[in-house]
Amino acid sequence: MSLYTPIDLQAALASPPRPPGVCTLQLLQLRLRLQSLLHYWGFIKPAAAADPQQQQQQQQRRKRVVVCGGGWAAASFISKLDYFKFEVLLLSPSPVFSFTPFLAAAAAGSLAAAAALPLRLLLAAAADPTARGLYRQAVLLSVDPSRKRVKCAAAAPAAAAAAAAAAAAADTWEEPYDYLVVAVGSKERDNGVPGVQQHALLLQSAADAARVLQRLQQQLEAAAANPTLTAAAKQQLLRFVVVGGGPTGVEAAAELQDRLLLLAAGVYRHLAAFASVFLISSSSSLLPRSSSKVQQAAAATLSSNNVHLLLNSHVLAVEPGAVLLRTADPAAAAAAAAAAAAADTPSSSSSSSSSSSGEVFRIPCGMVLWAGGVEPAPVATEIAAALQQKQLLQQQQQQLELLQEQLQREEQLSSSPEQEQEQQQQQQQDQQQQQQQAHLQQQQQQQQQQQQGLLVDGSFRVLGARDIFAVGDCCSVCPPPLAIHHKQIMLLATKEKENKQLMEVSWLYRRRGLLGFLFPQMPDGEKELKKNKNKKLNQQQLLLLLQSIDRSYIPPVRTAQNAKAEADFLANIFNLYLSKEKENITAAAAAAAGDPAAAAGDSAAAAAADPAAADAAAAAADPAAADAAAAAAGDAAAAAAAGAAAAAPVRGAAAEAAAAAAAAAATPLPVYRELRGISLCYLGGKVAALELPFAAFANHFCCCCRFFVYLLLLPTKRQKIQALADWFGAGFLLH
Repeated sequence: MSLYTPIDLQAALASPPRPPGVCTLQLLQLRLRLQSLLHYWGFIKPAAAADPQQQQQQQQRRKRVVVCGGGWAAASFISKLDYFKFEVLLLSPSPVFSFTPFLAAAAAGSLAAAAALPLRLLLAAAADPTARGLYRQAVLLSVDPSRKRVKCAAAAPAAAAAAAAAAAAADTWEEPYDYLVVAVGSKERDNGVPGVQQHALLLQSAADAARVLQRLQQQLEAAAANPTLTAAAKQQLLRFVVVGGGPTGVEAAAELQDRLLLLAAGVYRHLAAFASVFLISSSSSLLPRSSSKVQQAAAATLSSNNVHLLLNSHVLAVEPGAVLLRTADPAAAAAAAAAAAAADTPSSSSSSSSSSSGEVFRIPCGMVLWAGGVEPAPVATEIAAALQQKQLLQQQQQQLELLQEQLQREEQLSSSPEQEQEQQQQQQQDQQQQQQQAHLQQQQQQQQQQQQGLLVDGSFRVLGARDIFAVGDCCSVCPPPLAIHHKQIMLLATKEKENKQLMEVSWLYRRRGLLGFLFPQMPDGEKELKKNKNKKLNQQQLLLLLQSIDRSYIPPVRTAQNAKAEADFLANIFNLYLSKEKENITAAAAAAAGDPAAAAGDSAAAAAADPAAADAAAAAADPAAADAAAAAAGDAAAAAAAGAAAAAPVRGAAAEAAAAAAAAAATPLPVYRELRGISLCYLGGKVAALELPFAAFANHFCCCCRFFVYLLLLPTKRQKIQALADWFGAGFLLH
C-alpha cells in the first residue's frame, strides 16, 4: 500500500484535467449571483438538508460539506461554494473571522481595530441567515473516514476553559459528512526557543494585535513618565524587537517603525532619539521565499527607515526585558554589540565556541514580537498520523531506492568493459550532482518534518482519504512523484525508436506543459529538464532525473493570500467537478452501519450503473485477477484495485471492493499551481505567462462593467460626478 499508484500516462496526456479558465470562472460567478437573486425573489429554493447516512433520500438532498476552521481558507471556500448543490456545516472555536492582513497595522495603531466579521454572516444568502448551512462553535477532535463522521466538542470561552476541560468527555458529539474540508489553520512555531511563550507577544488574532498596541503605549508612557530615567534605560524601554524575516515579521517591523516616527513627530517628540526597531532573521535575506528583487527592495526600504536588520542571527532565548541571540553576520554583530553596549548592565562577551558559530549577544528591549513561523494545528497532525501518511511516504521512498539499486545491478550484469567505464564516469558525475543537492534535500526534509501537516495532492485532496480535503496552513502539498512513472515514460518515449534502452530527454521537455496539468513539480523542475534536454538517458539515469525533478518542488508559502487562493480553487473544484460526480453509496458505509444486505444491494446497483467500476470491484475481490488485469492493460483502475486487494484482509474485501469501484468512477481533478508572486491555477508551460495579463484584463473589465452599471443607477448628476472622482482617485482599487 502506498500514497500514490501509477496512472496511465498515455491516456492522461491525451486528455489531462485542465483547470477552469477565466471565462468559465466569471460565468460561474455570474450564475451563482443570478441564482441567489432568483432565490431572494422566491422563484427557486435549495433542496432540503438531510443526514448523509439516511440513504433513502440521496438524490433529493444537497451534499453535506463539513468545514472545520474559521480563517481565510474556510471563509473564502464557503463564500464561493454553490449553496444550491452543497450544504455547509461550519465548525469553528471562534465565532468571528479576523482580517489578518491588517493585524500588523492594527498592532501598531495605524488602524483603529482589526476587522472582524461574524462567521454566521458567511452562511447567509438571499435574506436567509441559514441558506448556506449552519454554524456551531465547536472544535474538531477526530475524523473517522470509514464512517464519514467527525467527532467534535463545544468550544468554551477562555475564562471557562478549566471548567470545560472536566466536562469535555461528556460534551462531545459526531457529525456526518459527504465531504470534509479541514481548514483549521496553524499555530505559532517557537522552534524550541525558551521563553517565547512566557515573554514574547504573538500576532495571530485581533486580540493579539490589541495586546501589542497596549504594550507599545505602556512602553512609551513608561519612558515619558519618569524624568530620572537614564538614556540607556529609555533606549531599553523603547527598543522593540521583531523576530522573523517572513511576511508577518517584515510587515510588523515596518508598521512599528512608521508608528514610532509618527509619534516622535508629535506628542512624544522628546523620545524620538531613543526609539528603535530591530528585525531578527535566521536567514541571509528577508522574505526568503520571494524573488531576489523583492528581498532587496524590502531590505532597502526597511534600512532607509532606520530599522536595524540582524540577518543570519538565531535567537537562543527570550528573557524578561532582553533577547539572547547568536549571529555570524558582521553587520548584525556590530548592531547587536552597539545595542548591548548601550545597556546599563554589561553585555555578554562572544561565545566560547568556534568563530564559525558566531558571537552571542544579549540585547535589552522593551517588547519582543515573535513572528518566527507557523506550524499546522495539532489536530491536523493527528489526522495525518491516523491515516499513516508519514509511514506510507517513507515506504514509497524506500521502494524507489530499492528500484534504483536493482537497476544498477542489472546494468552492471549486462554491460561490456567499455560500457562499464562510461557508466563509472556517468556515476561519478551523478554522485557529484547528488552531493551538491544533498544539502538542499536535507533542508527540505527538515522543513517537512517541522511542518507536519496533512499531506494533500495537487487538488487539495487528503492522501489516503477520498472524501477529505484540506486547504490553508494546516496542509502541505505532496504532488504525485514522477519517479514511479519512469517505466511508462521510457516506453512512451521509445515507442517509435529502434533503440529501446535510451530515451531522449527532449521528448519529456516538449511535454512539460501537459505534464504540468498532472504533476505540480514540473515548473520547478523545468531548469533541470532544460539542462539535460539534449541528452539520451537509460532507465537508471531517467529515474535519477525524475527524482531530482520531484525534489525541486516548492510548496506554496503559508500566507493569508495563498490560503484564499487555494480555497477559491477548491470551491471551483466542488462547483464544477464534485457537484457532477455520481452519488455512489459504497459498501463501506453500509457495512459500517451494520447492514450487509444493503451493502450487497448497493454494490449490485453500482455495478449495474457503471460496468467499469464493477470490473474494478471484482478485481479487488480477487487479488490474482487484479494483478493480471493491471499487467495486461496497465489500467489505473485495475492498479488501484490491486492496491485495495492487498489491504483487503485488514478492512474487509467487500469494503475494499466498493472503495476501488468508487475510485475507478471518481472524476480526475485539475491541480493547483502557485505562480510565484501571484496565486493562479497553473496552466502548463509558457501558457501560464500568457494567462496572467489576460486574467488581469478580465478582472478589471468585469470591475469596470460593475462600476458603470452602478453609475447608471445613481439618481443625481452630482452623485455620478462624485463616484467618478472617487473611482479615478482610487486608482482602480475598488475591484
